[in-house]
Amino acid sequence: MTEHQLQWPPRSVRIVFVCTGNRFRSPLAAAYLKRLLTGLPVEISSCGTAEEARAGAGPLAETLAVAKASVVRLAGHRTRWVGDVPLGDADLVLGFERSHVAAAVLEGGAPLPRTFLATELVALLRNAPPIEIAEPRSRIRTLVEMADRARRPDTYVPEVRDPLGHSRETYERIAIEIWSLTLALVEVMFPEPPVSFSALPRPRLRRSLRPGWFARRRRRARSSERT
Repeated sequence: MTEHQLQWPPRSVRIVFVCTGNRFRSPLAAAYLKRLLTGLPVEISSCGTAEEARAGAGPLAETLAVAKASVVRLAGHRTRWVGDVPLGDADLVLGFERSHVAAAVLEGGAPLPRTFLATELVALLRNAPPIEIAEPRSRIRTLVEMADRARRPDTYVPEVRDPLGHSRETYERIAIEIWSLTLALVEVMFPEPPVSFSALPRPRLRRSLRPGWFARRRRRARSSERT
């Protein structure tokens, strides 16, 4: 049996997101994808690679804030360490940094042919030929196999940075990046999204962080000085 002929478990498709602390990126992506794949036979969860993820802590305050803006709930989330999560039977494992992919395989036992950077999988499937498979489970599994065959080790793939320790603005911008990435993932997997994208509102930046806000404020101030 080759790595491209792995046996698929006869059940719902299981997708696991992996980040470092399991308190921002992976739980947020899991919550977004759950909303967008509502009604499909898909189990979506998350875990972290850092030892701190063993503690079963709740999400960061910043996570709850951006989740609320997109109308998803994460208050009940508790961190899990990648080594305590059985990834051997996962149909798809998605990390945000290369270290997440490595830890999922080495610590969690995830099959390498089913483990990707989230950005990598989106890029691979955007270039994949269309397939005529409507059934969600078979469709996702076929796309994962196609993506694995298309991988090239020398291809540059961007990572999604960890906002921990950075400004509130960084958290919000990373949340928008994850939101966009999750929508892109659904787009490349399904010709018609199972749920309207309007069901997952875009995370909102604070007023002072919106592009051009300071420039508009200065223009208004100058206009007021002239009058």
